[in-house]
Amino acid sequence: MAMNTARTNGLPFRHISNRNSPPSAHYTNSNLIIPQTISHNGTNYTVTAIADSAFFNCTLLQRIDLPQTISYIGNFAFSGGENLSVYVRADIPPECELSAFLRAQALFYIPCRSYWLYYAHNSWGMIRTLLRGLEGNRTVRHDTTVCVGPNTFELHHPYADTITYNINRNIIRPSSFAETSMIFPIEGCIITDSLVVDIFPEGSYNEQTVYLCPQNNNKYEFSQPIHGFDTIIRHSGTYTFRFPQGNCYDIYIVKVIDVDNDRGTIGNNVKIINTKEITNTVVKDDCEINGASRLSDCTILSSKDASVYIGTGVICENSIISNGCSITNSVKMQDCFVGEACQVANGFTAQASVFFANSYMANGEACAAFCGPFSASHHKSSLLIGGEFSFYNAGSNTNFSNHAYKMGPLHYGTLERGTKTASGAYVLMPAKIGAFSVCFGKLMNHPDMRCLPFAYLLAYGDTMYIVPGRNITTVGLYRDIKKWPKRDKRAASCRKSIINFDWLSPFTVGEIVQGKKILEALRQAGGDNVSSYNYHEYIINATSLRKGIKYYDIALRIYMGAVLKRAIKGGFLGKPTSDIGLGHWTDLSGLLLPISEEERLIDDIKNGNIESIKEILDRFIDIDNHYRQYQWTWTYRLILDYYGLDELSDSDLPRIREDYIRARRAWVAEIRKDAEKEFAMGDVEQSVFDDFITKLDHEIDFED
Repeated sequence: MAMNTARTNGLPFRHISNRNSPPSAHYTNSNLIIPQTISHNGTNYTVTAIADSAFFNCTLLQRIDLPQTISYIGNFAFSGGENLSVYVRADIPPECELSAFLRAQALFYIPCRSYWLYYAHNSWGMIRTLLRGLEGNRTVRHDTTVCVGPNTFELHHPYADTITYNINRNIIRPSSFAETSMIFPIEGCIITDSLVVDIFPEGSYNEQTVYLCPQNNNKYEFSQPIHGFDTIIRHSGTYTFRFPQGNCYDIYIVKVIDVDNDRGTIGNNVKIINTKEITNTVVKDDCEINGASRLSDCTILSSKDASVYIGTGVICENSIISNGCSITNSVKMQDCFVGEACQVANGFTAQASVFFANSYMANGEACAAFCGPFSASHHKSSLLIGGEFSFYNAGSNTNFSNHAYKMGPLHYGTLERGTKTASGAYVLMPAKIGAFSVCFGKLMNHPDMRCLPFAYLLAYGDTMYIVPGRNITTVGLYRDIKKWPKRDKRAASCRKSIINFDWLSPFTVGEIVQGKKILEALRQAGGDNVSSYNYHEYIINATSLRKGIKYYDIALRIYMGAVLKRAIKGGFLGKPTSDIGLGHWTDLSGLLLPISEEERLIDDIKNGNIESIKEILDRFIDIDNHYRQYQWTWTYRLILDYYGLDELSDSDLPRIREDYIRARRAWVAEIRKDAEKEFAMGDVEQSVFDDFITKLDHEIDFED
């Protein structure tokens, strides 16, 4: 092998090849670009190495561009250079002598995708503080961090795909000796070993780092600036940083050390007893795992105020368990999400399902089930499959069918808020059951009864009946709407879900308005001298239809009066100033909102106006905070339409209030009749009946 030395504008350059051949390099304005190949006597040669002392003491040279083909850099190759920028384009770090960069004042620009290869290299790793990224304006410092924007950092790790963390850039401007606190880990960041934090004087991110000395109580006190130093945070918690007078500083998350996707973590105050296997599972603080058979690829979000308990024989795979949950007695769960304060017990099996806050599941089975808050199924023979549920109660031997089709299990159904299924109930999907309805028997013909809420759906053989509005006046409904707020077991300090407990809302009352119009239209079309009416292959007896109109009207007057009373007390009585709230409403797993707001949220996500989960959650909170204003906008229009008004005036208020009081008393009277009928059957003790009637009598207290 021959080694040739040449000079370009007084600068030495050496080329190594298998033949004696002159170098070929392009040099302009203190910039040297070395090509991948050179040609000599008609033969092309690949440039593979930089010889010893090739750029020794080249103080005039400012930039050197090395091609991808370079695989070796010799002794003292860049030694003594001043303000030198070296662009190394090789994806695989070239082998280099330890003296290659001796006393060099240089920055080395390397491919971002190969940063960890350079970082771990015997020679390149010694100058990792001098490494920068090649791609665009991105900067690689100290490890894997790529600064994409003021609040976004991408972490590249050799054992994981790129992870993007959003953090707030903290700019400290102390007028005197000052402190600032930061909570680690940042959102989405799990500390398995340690977290590295760099703090820089404002505007000098690429120039120097501030050395922080660990003190007692997790405090880090400012010391002298030292190039290329960082602070290591080894545990979760709040850390306080202290800064002297007269300077401004930027705080950056630099890297996560040893983040390994193939291993889990165990938090503080975790108790694990007699458990056979825990694999790739993240266990947060204050969790107890006692006798579990297998936890694999799970996340358990326990906390001090809402601890999680995993009991005997539990097998849980690829699932998330939220705060305050209890999973006990041989539960088998795969690909599931379990929300806050849920209880899953007694051999219940679940696959590809979600269970939201305060749901109770035991003995039975769920597959591809979306169970909103307060969903309950506790009978061994019940199967929840291919359906959406919310505030739902499943009777024994409840079953749904979504796979009696040649193309497979493609269909699903929706049982809206407050629906119940009686013992032995069967619903053929697809089906839509209106809010607070009750299903009896084997319901075929794919019922769509969303416009007839609070109904009884009954099947006698091949004949199916509907009793609209019946459930408005039952003891069961009255007990349900009273018990749900009392049975919220979530810790007040860490509630994440939003649950609106209103049983009469623009969502349910909107269906009542439609149902009342449907019944009135059926009555007008069929007349009063018929025994029954037909609606979507369901039979409505004439007496049931007339009572349905009556019950729907009672509910409407109760709702309008209650909202009007609240508007007067809240000080927003009068014509609404916004149209937000008009139109149809929906129930988003406990959050009641106008469909227009749901669509606006979806559009903002599609258009990039919302880019993080936190922003979505903030939007949900904002919608819930404006619920009463949106509700008043919707209800104001309802009042005008119901009473035939052009606008609401003070003279109209007494009439609406009187209708409200009469409706409430009629409602209470109907519930009393239902309670007396149940008591007459002989199964209810006198004391229980008396206690219920006493509570019912106190409903008069809510009229004012």
